[in-house]
Amino acid sequence: MRLSALSRWFPQMRMAWILGFATLMAASSTIAIDLRQTLGNGVRNPNDFVTLYAGAICASHECNPYSVSDLEMVLRAKRGNEPKQAWQDQLPIYPPTTLLLLKPFAALPYSTATFLWFALSFSIYIGGLLWAFLFSPYLRGTSMVLRVAAVLLGLHFPKMMQCLSFGNPSVIVVGLMLFAVFDDVRARYIPRIICIVIAVLLKATIAFPLLLLVTFCDRTRLRRSWIACATYAAIGGALLLYAAIPPGMHQWPADLRRNIATGERSGMSSSARISPSNVLLNVSNLPGYFTNNRQVISAISLIIVIILATFLCIAVARLYLRCEWNQTGYAAAVPAVAIMTLLPVYHRFCDIGLVLFVFPLLIQKASRQMRVTGWTVTLILGLLYFSWERRMHLERLNGSLLRLLEFLYYRGDALLILILAVVLVANLYSEAGSRSSRVGPVLRDAA
Repeated sequence: MRLSALSRWFPQMRMAWILGFATLMAASSTIAIDLRQTLGNGVRNPNDFVTLYAGAICASHECNPYSVSDLEMVLRAKRGNEPKQAWQDQLPIYPPTTLLLLKPFAALPYSTATFLWFALSFSIYIGGLLWAFLFSPYLRGTSMVLRVAAVLLGLHFPKMMQCLSFGNPSVIVVGLMLFAVFDDVRARYIPRIICIVIAVLLKATIAFPLLLLVTFCDRTRLRRSWIACATYAAIGGALLLYAAIPPGMHQWPADLRRNIATGERSGMSSSARISPSNVLLNVSNLPGYFTNNRQVISAISLIIVIILATFLCIAVARLYLRCEWNQTGYAAAVPAVAIMTLLPVYHRFCDIGLVLFVFPLLIQKASRQMRVTGWTVTLILGLLYFSWERRMHLERLNGSLLRLLEFLYYRGDALLILILAVVLVANLYSEAGSRSSRVGPVLRDAA
């Protein structure tokens, strides 16, 4: 009987290995093709990085890093007249801390700087994926197949690959935060803090909320957390004071506000009809479809954010007061905080890398038992993954169907992000109200 069973078992296992290997090779080939296509633009003309590169040069010299004419002059000197920078989509709206961090690149020739930035972005991003899904204790004991699939999906995520070719700093920021957030809460505190502080200095709008969560992740070491907060304040204040020293940056707050106002009249406007690939993710994009009144848009958006943030804060506070916060509460709060980060302020599609912070929760649920929340989150993430490729022939429609599909076409990603935030906050609030926190993995204490 045993020999008969083994004879049937080996062919099945061989077929499973063959199918698994074939799937892995197909996924790897697709990712390699994506990276080859991404590398060309990422080295030749990474538009987002080019603006920062020119700004870092200006921050070290006499020109103004928030002046388009000054940046254009720097770019002509560094890379010639071609290709042209599309300033209506590449306005300098990053804070001085981002430019100061990129100063080492300002000393490099253009082609060297773009290549090193691409290599650094890709290395940090893939390092964050591998750490979060394969090496972190966060997912220890869960399905390895699902964890490898998450890495492959992260590498094949169309919007992140596109942003890698643009040289957008969100790629580096997401990679740094994947390590900082998903490492053991009792281990490597200083390296984790350094990584997420760099992420905040590069792009505070997507990193700051998770910075607070990482800082206070271990409730048994509150003194250390408050010391870290004081250090943040000192570093941030010193950098902002230093930023005003170069002659061209004396008026940087006013220049930055001017550029933001200019951007809001074009591609940054929540009421503009733009292509899905450049879609806005923040909640103001939804009421912005129906009205151009900025006060109405701001009021509706603020009400939505305040309601969700209130429930989120209550849930996190309840979990934090429990002794099992280090084991389960922190892990449960991460995905809700990450997605809520996308709602309040301006976010374009490059910030969608924050949805990767939901994958570990989903892997945990799939490794145990998928319930309504798990299936709902899976559906939303699937739609977000494929939304880049959506094609609608709006010219063939009319009436109410046209209005509905047009809304989904231009506002689909923002709607999915809002629904995902509601689901995650509701799930977190429900778990925080129960007797014990059952959501999330058990983080093993560092040995």
